[in-house]
Amino acid sequence: MNSILCGPIVRRTTTSAVYIWLATEHDEQLLGEIRLRGSNDVISFDGGSKKVQLGQKLYVHLICLHPGAGSFPKDVILHYDISRTLPDGQHQSLLATDQEIKYPGEPYPGFVIPNKLNQVLHGSCRKPHAGRVKKAWGNIDQLTVADDLLAESFQSPTDRPSTLLMTGDQIYADDVSGPILNQLIKLGNHITGWDETIPRRRQLNWHGYTTGDDHKCAANIPLYGRAAYLNKKYTGVTSGKKRNHLITFGEYAAMYLMVWGGPGAKANLADWPSVKAGASSTASPNGYEKERQLSKAFCQSLGKVRRLLANISVYMIFDDHDITDDWNIHPDWENKVNESPCGRRLVANGLAAYWAFQGWGNNPDQFDDHFVTILHEHLSSQKYQGDKANAFDELLWKKEADRWAYVTPTRPAIIALDTRTCRQQGKRASSPAELMNQPALDWLKAKLEQAVDAGGKHVCMISATPVFGLQAVENLQRIAYVISGNAAAVDFESWNEGFDELQAAITSVSKRPESIAILSGDVHYSFMRKGKFQTSSDNIISVYQMTSSPLHNQPPNLQFSHRDVLVTDGGFIESQEKSQGKATTIISINNLALVNFDTNGKVTEQKLITTLPDAQKLHMTYKV
Repeated sequence: MNSILCGPIVRRTTTSAVYIWLATEHDEQLLGEIRLRGSNDVISFDGGSKKVQLGQKLYVHLICLHPGAGSFPKDVILHYDISRTLPDGQHQSLLATDQEIKYPGEPYPGFVIPNKLNQVLHGSCRKPHAGRVKKAWGNIDQLTVADDLLAESFQSPTDRPSTLLMTGDQIYADDVSGPILNQLIKLGNHITGWDETIPRRRQLNWHGYTTGDDHKCAANIPLYGRAAYLNKKYTGVTSGKKRNHLITFGEYAAMYLMVWGGPGAKANLADWPSVKAGASSTASPNGYEKERQLSKAFCQSLGKVRRLLANISVYMIFDDHDITDDWNIHPDWENKVNESPCGRRLVANGLAAYWAFQGWGNNPDQFDDHFVTILHEHLSSQKYQGDKANAFDELLWKKEADRWAYVTPTRPAIIALDTRTCRQQGKRASSPAELMNQPALDWLKAKLEQAVDAGGKHVCMISATPVFGLQAVENLQRIAYVISGNAAAVDFESWNEGFDELQAAITSVSKRPESIAILSGDVHYSFMRKGKFQTSSDNIISVYQMTSSPLHNQPPNLQFSHRDVLVTDGGFIESQEKSQGKATTIISINNLALVNFDTNGKVTEQKLITTLPDAQKLHMTYKV
């Protein structure tokens, strides 16, 4: 019996500790082992692996392996296996016969701990039912490009990419297709063991509205009927596509099980006659079937995604769609959602699932037993209110500069910024939120100083939203915001607000890096451009803004006229923005980015790669 729901996924890897993530349906005692490729000798021992039960049939494991002697070797392929302990004390491998996660001829999945970064992959924004860019191009999840690259180079430690960075919107919690939500409700109830009840949508006296205790079982809301329940008037939630918004922890968890290619999430998507009785009267049979076909195409490639995640060190950071669109876009938004019991629980459920399926593996030491216990106790209680539920909400809404942000143990260091939970009011009450508050900026300053002190002349940062964006688009958003006064309505949340504070934090470090590469996603178009952070004494830090988005979503139509934009229409839908005297090509197409570094840790190029249905690959390369 194989109880793997999802994984394995290789997470944080160092020469002193390797973490492998796995989710199982049963309470398994798991043992991990690492071997040099081609050897049967185990070179690891258990270093304090952890397991937490988050539902009746959901156990999340973070297996920690330490080297048996000295340290794990660098720049070699390390195979790993995970086995269960049987009642008689024997061990049974879970991976030896799992062909889906292994490359041809390999007995086990494997990864590389690089001495220095040579090739890094990054991308963002995966929505399962996204439409096609062009009708003739089909609909391909470009995260599979990473699997293709590993399949071509998995035997060469120095040629294969060593690290995958997922820079936001790994799921679209607020924009789910009807066929997928129908499946997630069933799977979520199965793994958690209950139909989760959601607290009332607002306080008894909330912003001028009065209501009774209108709590509801989320599974009883009709398909395509959640927008009315999550109405902004009652919850503060502002997503414009919330007809099938995820609400319960089980639904969020089930979504991750699916998009990571988990064996426990594989099922046929039900046809319209099977779900019609439980759907809203506003649902369209044709619309449902279109979503079903798009979602089926996405699901067909999930085996490749699962194999990829089992064979490369993966780091992740959230953006808004991982929780809900417009998440913390403005202090008023944050306050209003937090004041609604329903809105507060929705965000807490999304963050708890993010922790379990993404955040825990980035920096395991950041989360102590107290944190884990609060999540476990609430999710095991199966009660929607009470002391444990309140503790759950309060913990996950708490602002801490170093809770979700982290630094990778690589050369150069990669500093992942939390630009969502530690925002602050802009300079004026009418201003959009600044993406990082002062404690978060102080944290960044300290991590930059540590990176440079450790010999890092060149540093990388992950900012979900580009720090140096496409000004033509951001200027239009600013104008629209000034007219409407509604940041959520025009999706206005850029580094234009708070850039000076970011620049001051970066340039005030005691030892400054020579260059910073900023890896971003979010905006659904891709580019590389050069910028700078400048000190008061006119010292300059070179900045290379590298943006890759989306992996699998509909890119915007960039065919517009502007005095700073020259539009051409080629194989990629391209435009050129004249920036600092040099044109920057803007790509509007699904893609994955491959970033190369020189021996000193400085970026040398970003290559954007797109796979077409006939397996042909299109490339756009930016040289530094």
